[in-house]
Amino acid sequence: MSHPTPDALTPPPGNPRFPLVDGLRAIAALSVVVFHVGGATFYTLSHPFGGYVARLNVGVTLFFVISGFLLYRPYLAARFDGPPAPRLRDYVRRRVLRIFPAYWVALIVLGIAVDLPGVVSGDWWVYAFLLQGYRLDWVLGGIGPAWSLSIEVAFYAALPFFALALARLERGRP
Repeated sequence: MSHPTPDALTPPPGNPRFPLVDGLRAIAALSVVVFHVGGATFYTLSHPFGGYVARLNVGVTLFFVISGFLLYRPYLAARFDGPPAPRLRDYVRRRVLRIFPAYWVALIVLGIAVDLPGVVSGDWWVYAFLLQGYRLDWVLGGIGPAWSLSIEVAFYAALPFFALALARLERGRP
């Protein structure tokens, strides 16, 4: 049985983007930047804004919510007779190109310029492929905030399989 695509899953006409999500993304990015800058200034100095700045790490959560919506939406739309779901190869290629080139440049430059722990060593591959969150002695090496990228990569890897599992669970139901 065919179901029409719900409006919430359809981008605005003539625009494949969700413009208000771009605004949320800007708020999330600004929150993360202020949180990291504030970590070195405001709340380490018992500044009156310290409590507020310390909670701006919510920007990371907001990024994950936005990513979940934008990346899962095509899989869900495909189940409602929308365009076909992204092919796994194309999905993986886009995710890799979105994260790794800029991360590798930052990792190499910072690894050499400020001698990041573990980056210029036999464990370089751990930080190059965002595996530092999987072993306790790797956690403090590399670029500190990259822990969120390693979680994001795990999320990206799981999402197509999650979408497939939900599609199979839903098959045949109205």
